[in-house]
Amino acid sequence: SQSGAIVESGAVWCGGSNAAGQLGTKVDIPGVGQMTSTPVQVKGITDATAIALDSTRACALRKNGTVMCWGGEPGAGMQDGNAAHAVPKLANVKQIAIGSDRSYALHTNGTITSFIPDGFALPVKLMTSVDEIAIGGGGVCARMGAVVKCVNGWQREPPAVVDALAGTSELRGTSDAVCGFSADHSVHCATMSGAAAGAPTKARLFAMAGPSSLLVADDGSTVCDRCASLGPYVGQL
Repeated sequence: SQSGAIVESGAVWCGGSNAAGQLGTKVDIPGVGQMTSTPVQVKGITDATAIALDSTRACALRKNGTVMCWGGEPGAGMQDGNAAHAVPKLANVKQIAIGSDRSYALHTNGTITSFIPDGFALPVKLMTSVDEIAIGGGGVCARMGAVVKCVNGWQREPPAVVDALAGTSELRGTSDAVCGFSADHSVHCATMSGAAAGAPTKARLFAMAGPSSLLVADDGSTVCDRCASLGPYVGQL
């Protein structure tokens, strides 16, 4: 896995594993190999406003509403080891979410596109007036006002309302669940089937990536689920 950061200038820096070129450079970094705790600048990006990471790939949202991506396994719709490249057919994007199977872009008009960074793009049906999105399992979850709906990546079933997340915001998702903050700043989580996942917990902040999640409680204590999978370079950027 890798970590990433945007500096004030809009440049993107990443560190950690580069086994699939997810640091935006050749897989074997000269003098380093495939793992580094020293951040590497992703070439070709100087105006990023947000980044989204998966275990083998990454994308950046630019100020002009376009998206650039890098990394990924060969044959998975990413250019392994190549510099960041623009994603065709994506424009007017305000948020991105990267999953293990599919990636998603939320547009300024409130619609969602499912995409593969080398060009495949497909509108997510029956999702309009969307305020924010998050990866959920193999699909995407979207908040529309106080309502959260999720749909799987193949869109074989219509989006389903997730009652356990009603009234939440600041959605975060993993391969297993999606979570959000409620008005009292407690974190509520649900599975893609809509069932509540664990009891709500008061928190200052929380983050989710891949199968792992990290929660900082009101008393300053931390709870980390499956964080061993994130590897030894977490927190070193």
